[in-house]
Amino acid sequence: MDKDKFKEDFKPFSLKKKIAKQVDELNKIDPLAIAEKITGEKNHKDTGGIGFMLQIEKSKKMRNLMNMTDDTHLLNTLSDYTRKIEEFGFIKVYEKKYFSKDSYSKKKRQEQHFIYFHYKFSILLNFYTYNKTSVSGGSFYYNWSPNDIKTRFNHTASGHMLEGQYDKDFEPVEVPSNIGPEYRWDFEKDKWSAFREKNDMWWEMYWKWLNDNEYRWVWSGNHDCRQAIKHNITSLADNGIFLKKWKENPIISLCHSGDWDRVRGNYSENQINKLTEKRMKMLPQDVQDAIGEYKYK
Repeated sequence: MDKDKFKEDFKPFSLKKKIAKQVDELNKIDPLAIAEKITGEKNHKDTGGIGFMLQIEKSKKMRNLMNMTDDTHLLNTLSDYTRKIEEFGFIKVYEKKYFSKDSYSKKKRQEQHFIYFHYKFSILLNFYTYNKTSVSGGSFYYNWSPNDIKTRFNHTASGHMLEGQYDKDFEPVEVPSNIGPEYRWDFEKDKWSAFREKNDMWWEMYWKWLNDNEYRWVWSGNHDCRQAIKHNITSLADNGIFLKKWKENPIISLCHSGDWDRVRGNYSENQINKLTEKRMKMLPQDVQDAIGEYKYK
């Protein structure tokens, strides 16, 4: 194969990997923490202003990186956002118009609520608009098994690891009796040093058993959907396996700004849960089968 042609063919891939690394590094930057270091104190009169300016600069750099890979960013129009997610494989499974109250003018305006599903990865995406033309907020939900448990937090956002471990078909597996349940500290009987020794021994046996049998853990999680959605999902896909059928439904809410307007000042978790469950039952049956039952009903 011609070397020049080889380099040209693989240039987009190497460029995407370079940009992905820059995105990861940029995400680690905390503008407010930097501002506090500059002023020397958290409550200094200039800390907030410096932090705000640094955040603007960070957002600008992130937006430039997102544009280079045609990924989503905080200033996407609705049409641009839906184009990007649909080209990435998301399918619209729910859409409804609603009215929301403008926080400044207090006037009602018409907005839109969307739910999309990615059938390859079994990812449910929920978002709603601002002023009909841009994406206001939302999240995407999933079950995912990391290839490397110890580096899972490099790719996840909110969520938690499910209890237990699973085989290659994601069927639950019990810890064998020769290892037994995880050792728990009885502070009335054991000294801390004695507990640490027993605990370290248990984990050493557990990790060996887990790795020898190639068993896996499962993360039930969600991400903010507005910025870098393709980058975040690709990072998860490259470093683990998305479960086609969820072990736990991690959905917190399928609500929109109009719902929050109605419960503001009279918030009821039960109301939000009922609305979410109602909308979940309006999704196509194959989506409902993939995500399972809502755990907050």
